[in-house]
Amino acid sequence: MNYNRVGSVLIAAFISSIISGALWAKMLSISTALAGISSIAVGIFIGLSILLIGRARKISYGLIASAYAIIGLTFGKFLDVRWNTFQRTQRYLMNQYQISAEQAEPMAQAQFGGYSTWELMADQTTSWDILLYAAAAYFAFRIVFVRFLHNVIQTVEEED
Repeated sequence: MNYNRVGSVLIAAFISSIISGALWAKMLSISTALAGISSIAVGIFIGLSILLIGRARKISYGLIASAYAIIGLTFGKFLDVRWNTFQRTQRYLMNQYQISAEQAEPMAQAQFGGYSTWELMADQTTSWDILLYAAAAYFAFRIVFVRFLHNVIQTVEEED
């Protein structure tokens, strides 16, 4: 049965981008060194969700996967700034000046006074982040076209 599943694919892509973006931000709170691996995982997760729902290897599904991988990482970056930037700055000040968390808190708050989350995101985005976005988009696109996975999904669908 071959019919258009674009609506279902878009819903799956949106849900998986939100989930993977939140997990990516949480992973960054643990270690920023894991950003590269986890951004690739975001792309793979979104690509797999689209492949499972769309059950076809279409260019449009690959492009949707790529777009939503970028959306997921942007959402993750937004959450990272909201959840982690203040704590990173506070830890940096504590280590730099050998002060307690209570002493570092007003200094960290003063650094972010008047800045919106979007301004902080723009300030913290580096060329490394752009590379991570590109890697996630690439893997999301490519996973939709993995013949082995497509064959596994076809086999499972035929058995049902």
